[in-house]
Amino acid sequence: MPELTHDRDREKDIEWEAAATPITLERVQLPKPFVTGITKVVISRKDDLSLTLIAEGKVANKDELAAARQLDEQQAIGSFVDPVELRFDAHGAACRLRAFVNNEPDELRVTGEGPPRFKQYASHIVFSQTWTKKFQFDEATDTSSLVPLGSEAWRSDWYINGPHRPFMRWTKRRRSATYHRERGDTGLTLSELPSGRSGRDHCLVATSDVRFTIGRVPEEFAPPWCHATAIEFPSPIPNKETRTAIAELVSFVTGRRLMPIGSTVFDSEGWPIHCEVRDPWGQQIRAQCEHSDVEPIPMPVLTHEMEMVLANLVPLYLEAREQFKLRDSLLTYWLANESYSGVDLALYGSAVEALKHAWFKSSKTRSKGVHMSQGEFERLAADSLPTLQQQLMDGGAPRAMIEKLSGVYRMGGNEQLNTFFAELGLTVGKVERDAIKERNRPVHGGLAAGTDQRRLVRAGNAYRCLFVRVFLKMIGYSGTYVDRTTLGHPSRPLDEPCGGKE
Repeated sequence: MPELTHDRDREKDIEWEAAATPITLERVQLPKPFVTGITKVVISRKDDLSLTLIAEGKVANKDELAAARQLDEQQAIGSFVDPVELRFDAHGAACRLRAFVNNEPDELRVTGEGPPRFKQYASHIVFSQTWTKKFQFDEATDTSSLVPLGSEAWRSDWYINGPHRPFMRWTKRRRSATYHRERGDTGLTLSELPSGRSGRDHCLVATSDVRFTIGRVPEEFAPPWCHATAIEFPSPIPNKETRTAIAELVSFVTGRRLMPIGSTVFDSEGWPIHCEVRDPWGQQIRAQCEHSDVEPIPMPVLTHEMEMVLANLVPLYLEAREQFKLRDSLLTYWLANESYSGVDLALYGSAVEALKHAWFKSSKTRSKGVHMSQGEFERLAADSLPTLQQQLMDGGAPRAMIEKLSGVYRMGGNEQLNTFFAELGLTVGKVERDAIKERNRPVHGGLAAGTDQRRLVRAGNAYRCLFVRVFLKMIGYSGTYVDRTTLGHPSRPLDEPCGGKE
């Protein structure tokens, strides 16, 4: 349960995620594969904000310790180990742990009497706690009691790699303290002057169906390098799919892949009802957090433009997300953004292909990616196709060529791509088509030593812009985009290709 601590600790809970300071669980019993005898569990973050779990205890059964080590030795080299899912109670909270647990504890022998101690480790952690009650302190009677927590008032989803851009809305924070002492016949009360850090640190997005804020976490609570960010949802809190979708869209619009590391649900008094902590996902996380924003849509700083863009796009994205499998294509898009020049071309191409396939499976397409339906082709070719196939076979034609005849109603890859752009009503210019051709090099033949890196960078920028244009067109956006292939990165109408009109 939330412990009876100074409100300063509650301030930390409100402003940042729960594992910012180590989570310590004492007198807790963990089920297998943890060994018997654990007295303390500590979950903490490393310098890169990944989580580690260390369970310490006294050896209760040496045979159990030996069996755990034997099980670890029997694991085949190179095989995969599945994570464990554990549920247990600790400190008045219902806990859930998902992690990879090291079956072989480290035995730490100590001098003197008593059993030896051990440590057991776990990694790749998702840990959550849920409370139903809180401590309440009555100053008049100098006693504390347990009372039920209030209902859900808001939820904060915590991220790193948040936007670097300044926000326009103002947050006012005030902190004060009172010191009171009574002794014998004397007593006094001292009050500090209010203090606190205020500033422009968030934006507010409101649509007819959902409302949320995107806020910067104060640097006193999170490492400055990680650009910690919170997306806060007031009650009624949207469901998980909606919250996930909003984070995806915020990532796209801000030009940064938000990396989730936890969440907290609060009651109206700021007491945590539920909290979750997890590892950030990605490589070279610190370097990613230091990159500049690469926004796909022009949004002048020191304005509320970001709020207006998101308010416009949220309903469009939520409506199109599942039909066009946008979450999957965005994942490939971010992998491309975080890849080396040349490699990114293959991934941007794959992301556009994913959008194309989703389009042809949707109700929006006219052609479905084929010249004609299979049924219509087979009806028209029912008499002539078998005869032609037999003639080719008698003439010694390769079987592979003969078998292709039955599929000529299908479009080839380039034909599908051109048809896709045409059905979208999207004009694709020379700069973008050159990037599509450049993609063939890493995909089919590999990159040659000495390849002009500047050409690869330009092609990568063009393919990124092409994805942005296709993505925005598919969800129904009709504004402008940032052309990152042209000096100065000008804004262009969505229907105008990179590099301008030809």
